[in-house]
Amino acid sequence: MHTDLYNFFRASFSAQQFRGWVRRLAPGGTKLAQALPDGYVDALTLFDVGADLLIRNSYVDAALFTGLAHEFPQKREQIAALAGRCGIMWQPPIAAIVTAPEGHSFTPLLAVALGIGGVFAWYPWTPATIERSSPVVEIPPDPVQVAPESTACIATDTATTVVHPPLIAPTDAGSKVTPPPKKKLKLGGTAGVPADAVVPAPVADADTKPASCQLSDELRRDLRALGQAKITSYGVKEAFSVTLQGGGSTPEVSRAPGAGQSVRRELYNRLKKLGPAELGRCRDISIDITFAKTDTTIVPRSP
Repeated sequence: MHTDLYNFFRASFSAQQFRGWVRRLAPGGTKLAQALPDGYVDALTLFDVGADLLIRNSYVDAALFTGLAHEFPQKREQIAALAGRCGIMWQPPIAAIVTAPEGHSFTPLLAVALGIGGVFAWYPWTPATIERSSPVVEIPPDPVQVAPESTACIATDTATTVVHPPLIAPTDAGSKVTPPPKKKLKLGGTAGVPADAVVPAPVADADTKPASCQLSDELRRDLRALGQAKITSYGVKEAFSVTLQGGGSTPEVSRAPGAGQSVRRELYNRLKKLGPAELGRCRDISIDITFAKTDTTIVPRSP
């Protein structure tokens, strides 16, 4: 759950925007925001600590994802998937669409609304607090686009949109369509394989790296030996993200260990000691390192 929340915050918020969003959470958003690290901390550490605070204070519920959907309406599908991975049953609400009756115009109503809006614009307003129980009006999904030459039939009501597949014109009466026979290929003397059989692509090894980012085999062996020595249980894993910024000499490592996490602190301190000699070819590329008893993985992200 922590990793899913952290990855969403990192891809969606700026540091300042995240602090403001946490402050508007109800109840107790102000106190929760005060528990975040000070303004001099880097954004990755801020998102990491923020995810921990939300989990430990029982803020991960349907209201939290409703607040995220209000902040990022264009990401409602990603937020629904995030809620599912966190074990929360949540679906983005569907906004009501109001249409004018045939032969009528909204022009008078629009003029009145603009007039009222102009009066209220002179009054200061306090930003709305994200209530944990109030629904948020969502933008409806984009309508299904159908090419002009398609014969698909679209049946639409106010709640759902159903797309029926195009009808296939019948062939001549009494005629039958005979599919072409399947051809077989002989591969190295083995049994025949149908010509239209799908050959699965080889699965890439999880411990791979882009051509522009190469870590030495010595460093990989060192980190794997470290994971085997420090991780004492087979079911325990410690995940980090390491990034050496261009021109820097010390990498950024997240997430930082918490109180009482002595093993994680030792692994964290080892990664902080990595420098240009080990990571020089991977500048500005984040490397995901997961320490485990038997299968420590080191995966540079694509640049």
